Amino acid sequence: MSRIAILGWGSLIWDLEALTPHTTGDWALEAGPRLPMEFSRISPKRKLGLVVCLDPAVGVNCTTNIIQSTKSDISNTIADLAERERAPLGLIGAVHADGLQKGRMSDVCTAVSNWCEANEWDGAVWTDLEYPLWSSTIMNPFAICFHQGVCEFNELSHYGC
Repeated sequence: MSRIAILGWGSLIWDLEALTPHTTGDWALEAGPRLPMEFSRISPKRKLGLVVCLDPAVGVNCTTNIIQSTKSDISNTIADLAERERAPLGLIGAVHADGLQKGRMSDVCTAVSNWCEANEWDGAVWTDLEYPLWSSTIMNPFAICFHQGVCEFNELSHYGC
């Protein structure tokens, strides 16, 4: 029987929604792999709030959180997370000991695969939404920076720092 981890950050931690019956145990905070994250997306479903997402261009490596799936088939776990995220199956990343490596960023797949092997998980899934999600009718691309202890909100003339 496969042991599959669901990697989480952001609203998934406090709001499992449809994923609740498909998990067991509590979140293991800061127990997952370190992945490049940034507030690079605006949520269309959460009152245009900022969303943490994987972003290798400007993201900082942050430790993720994990919760165990009740499913032993990784395809079912992918579908469960896709339902919760209201995302197509193609925007859910996954790795498995059977050789599956599915995700937009090969470095992330490698990091998650290495973490699974080191921590005795057969596989893992994660939200792999595209970034950035900007709408010219909402706002221009931005970055949140900390400079001398002050949080600054900076518009970017182009994506990237």
